Amino acid sequence: MMKLIQVTLIIVLTIMVTACKTDKQSNQIMNVPVPLVVYKTKADYSKYVPVLLNDSKDRIISYPAPGDLTFDGDPALPTQLKNGYLLDNMGIGPNTAFTTYTYEEYAAFDHAPSPQELLNHIIDSDPFSELWLCGTRNNFNTTEDINELILKGFKHSKNLLKE
Repeated sequence: MMKLIQVTLIIVLTIMVTACKTDKQSNQIMNVPVPLVVYKTKADYSKYVPVLLNDSKDRIISYPAPGDLTFDGDPALPTQLKNGYLLDNMGIGPNTAFTTYTYEEYAAFDHAPSPQELLNHIIDSDPFSELWLCGTRNNFNTTEDINELILKGFKHSKNLLKE
């Protein structure tokens, strides 16, 4: 359980640091290692906004601002990979849940819904069938490198659901 808390804390801190960046070079300047997370969900939630729940999964502890859901003007949707896997582009972790809000509708909000509103809009609080921490994004140059990791069975990756 302690390792799950540590992994969740690392992911939350990364979200907080990267959400505050003003441009793509900010991470390079600050040398923040952005975790590379690959996952599968039990259903297709790829267009829905993720939020982070507490360990009891009865309270939201982190959620994006509407402006955090785009990158260069496009929705920061997960990247489709081989064999149905997705590359996280938002900072998800073991306690992530998906809401009924799509990236497009959430990004159009003037302000984020309240935590209670978001909690009322959760689709699935246990959405993952697989969740892998594969090091940092600095370790991979292309999605083909990540697809190769998938084909090799996530060698040297950490299964975040087996904590």
